[in-house]
Amino acid sequence: MYLPSSNNKTDNDQLFLIDDIRQLSEYINISTSASFSQTRAGWVIPTVTSIISFCASALIIYIIARSDRNRYTATYHRIMVFMSFADMLSSSAISLTTIPMPKDVNEVYNFDGKSYGTVVTCEIQAFTYVLGIRISAGASLCLSVYYLLTIRYHVSHEVITRCVEPTFLVLTLLMGSIPPIFTTLTKQLYNPNPLMSWCVIDQFPHGCSDDGVGCIRGQEGATAKARTLIWFQVAALTLLHVVCLGSIVATAYTRDKKQAQKELLRREGGEVHHQEVEEESDASLQHNNGANHIQDTRMIVKHAIMYSVAFIGTNFFPILSPDSTILAILTITFRPLQGFFNALIFISQKVYIIRQTDEDLTFCKALNRIIMSPSVVPAIVIELPSRLTALRNASASSSISSFPTRWKSSIGPSLVISNSGGSKELPADHEPALK
Repeated sequence: MYLPSSNNKTDNDQLFLIDDIRQLSEYINISTSASFSQTRAGWVIPTVTSIISFCASALIIYIIARSDRNRYTATYHRIMVFMSFADMLSSSAISLTTIPMPKDVNEVYNFDGKSYGTVVTCEIQAFTYVLGIRISAGASLCLSVYYLLTIRYHVSHEVITRCVEPTFLVLTLLMGSIPPIFTTLTKQLYNPNPLMSWCVIDQFPHGCSDDGVGCIRGQEGATAKARTLIWFQVAALTLLHVVCLGSIVATAYTRDKKQAQKELLRREGGEVHHQEVEEESDASLQHNNGANHIQDTRMIVKHAIMYSVAFIGTNFFPILSPDSTILAILTITFRPLQGFFNALIFISQKVYIIRQTDEDLTFCKALNRIIMSPSVVPAIVIELPSRLTALRNASASSSISSFPTRWKSSIGPSLVISNSGGSKELPADHEPALK
């Protein structure tokens, strides 16, 4: 319960406090009467979108868990499982909306949704929400860095697995859990907010320190510091995402340009082949592989950009001023949907790869195969262009459940050995021995 008990009528200070809270609550209800978050749609929409996002994140984990016996050896898959689990935390907290709020919250605010909780349940909801989005943000940045190291700098899988991945994991867990405990939980800043449909970081009542009324919960000035810290963190993460994306796009553009120049030189001067009889067919094959190389590189870059846009898009609106009804609608609608957008990108990558081995396979059939039989899909999704080209060239002589088991990459740092019995990711300088 938030409001002091009314049984002790003899305590004048307590009566004055109650009167002050009543006056402030009337002011809040007037000033936020048009707040979209306090309407029926304000709690129905985040409930629906958070459940959708929760199920989408669970679908990602399900597909990875059923991929093959070595499903967690792929760095990409480990990052996606980590990020999906974090999204499930935040989505589960949002889906409860006003339910965990204290029963007497409507003495101050005018939420349409019912409240059955206590101060502790509200704190648990807010802490779970903040923890989930912070860990998800760290995992999203880790994914962008993984794309950058793989595509631009050709860092080996061994270095990423032993050094980069554990470092990001530890930093994400520390930055995700320590600030919510020491900077907000201990200062009683997890409370209901009239502009959001679930418990978040705010003083109670909202705006109490600004209006000269003592706050029931939350140290004076602590909310402003916490929001400044959130602004700084979101801006830093966004900047790092932009830097990673800029480097990836520049690399892809440079490679496309070099490939185009190579194709132009080949067309103008021709190429000398070891067997002149096969000159025409070899030239045609190299041309197709070059075109596929460009297409695959663009696919990888496109999905890297989409993951970053999904993170920025879902975290951008909550830090803006929610006074506008439009911003309030965008916030409570898109904030819970990062898991849903991640699932769309994840599955679209799988569909793209699986259709490279069977051009006659329709999108719906490929989607059905990914969901119903994930074990036949390659374990890693960040496929280098040479890998995808190998899949295409082998599709005529192999089925979708049996992929090539030996090739050499000249472009990127990782190889993928995938078949129906399992898969493993190897560094580029390691070539598996043939039995």
